[in-house]
Amino acid sequence: MDIGLFAEINYQTVLIATFVYYLLGIIWYSKFFFGTAWRQVVGLKDAFFKGSEALKIQVLVLFCQLLICLALATLVVLTDSFTFFSGLFLGAFVSVGFIATSSYANIVLARWPTRLWGINTSYHIIGIIIMSIILSLWR
Repeated sequence: MDIGLFAEINYQTVLIATFVYYLLGIIWYSKFFFGTAWRQVVGLKDAFFKGSEALKIQVLVLFCQLLICLALATLVVLTDSFTFFSGLFLGAFVSVGFIATSSYANIVLARWPTRLWGINTSYHIIGIIIMSIILSLWR
């Protein structure tokens, strides 16, 4: 892999796409969408998301999303994705091909409820597709 491809990444766009992915998660897991159902399936109480522990969790989540976005930005450059539809295809390919399949295997092996997989995976599929479109259009 040519190290020069990292020079082709628009890092401002990476930060914007990461922030959009993070905001989608805040909305997705809010009480207005899937937050109540997700907490119920996982068995967490609202108190879990308060205090300094909650801040550590959010920072870790944001860091993980930044890494996902950087990897996706690399794929955008490698595949020369620069249109809405190429971004849409790349995001769908990556999210379904890697995220949905590997997370479903984890659900099956751990015998967790399929509902948990649906809530989590649909968030990542939509988020990665949005990030891929942003990264493709704002190169």
